[in-house]
Amino acid sequence: MATGARRYHDQRPKLPVPMVPLAVARKAGGKTLQDVCDHINREFQFPKTVERGTISAIENGHRGASVEMLVAIASALGFPADDIDTQYEPRRGRRVDDGKDEVA
Repeated sequence: MATGARRYHDQRPKLPVPMVPLAVARKAGGKTLQDVCDHINREFQFPKTVERGTISAIENGHRGASVEMLVAIASALGFPADDIDTQYEPRRGRRVDDGKDEVA
């Protein structure tokens, strides 16, 4: 075969990239929960201040996160937002009386 491009083409399918829990990624990067909160509160606008308990609950699967929160967490951890994948459908904003989306 002239090129190596087809060498592995007909072999077994690609395996999915392994998932690493957020807490493991955070700790591997040397960041604390407070570091993540400080970054998010400084760089992003959420209706309420993001606390350590919120990030911990998301990391432990006790609470889901909006797409916006996942983007903020990825930024705080220093990797692209599309590197975060969830085992659930991330929440979208909730409707309020004025018809505008409110981030949950």
